[in-house]
Amino acid sequence: MKTEYYIIFVWGDIEPQVKGPFGNREQRDATIKELRKIKGEEHGYFWLNIVDGKPEAGAYPGRFFEEED
Repeated sequence: MKTEYYIIFVWGDIEPQVKGPFGNREQRDATIKELRKIKGEEHGYFWLNIVDGKPEAGAYPGRFFEEED
């Protein structure tokens, strides 16, 4: 099974951008935490996995951004 890891960043909850691919989930998750620190909480942050060519997307729970790496 091949999985690619991406971020969906939605600027102002209006303009979506896809960032990636990242080498693994840990790299992607560390990047999204850093992105949120830089850009702020007023934007949308979502994960996107492409598993064997099929997209899977979802939201991070609020506590995710409070966890230390």
